Amino acid sequence: MQPNEIETLSVSTLSKELKELGDSGFRRKYSHPFLFLVATDRFPGGTSEWLDPKTIQTMPDSASLAEKTLPSRKWAVPLLKSDRNVFSSKITVGRAKNNDIIIRAGKISKLHAAFLIEDNESFGIKDMGSTNGTKVNHVLLTENESATLKDQDFVTFWQYAFEFVSLDTMVQHLQSLI
Repeated sequence: MQPNEIETLSVSTLSKELKELGDSGFRRKYSHPFLFLVATDRFPGGTSEWLDPKTIQTMPDSASLAEKTLPSRKWAVPLLKSDRNVFSSKITVGRAKNNDIIIRAGKISKLHAAFLIEDNESFGIKDMGSTNGTKVNHVLLTENESATLKDQDFVTFWQYAFEFVSLDTMVQHLQSLI
């Protein structure tokens, strides 16, 4: 992985890392929240591109049918800044290549939304004037409206739904798989 790329990580790989690194080592390596892919109407059947492979990998051919059709808590996106966007306190989402998280879909705006780093413990989300909307827990944000995120809130960009999870929740989930 290149330094400016953010890729999805399989939860099974993360659980193996937790087992190898231990709790404190894992938390040092991953000191940020994650997004679990929850649902999309364009979830891949194997070869279809749905999210930019430079930031979010498509399903590997070796993935089981269940992993391809039931994505909930099987694939995680680290919520990190890249060196692609110029905003120091925002992690941007959109279809343009200068976003931190790129979703290549025509209904996703070039700059669709931004995660706001409010402090070390708190994140928000702001709709950046997207055409097809950003939702938090199924409530549509108005243009330029922001909302503070709580652990396990659902965030939707057009029809791409994610669950926002704290590092603590991620570790608990991974420990349950070991």
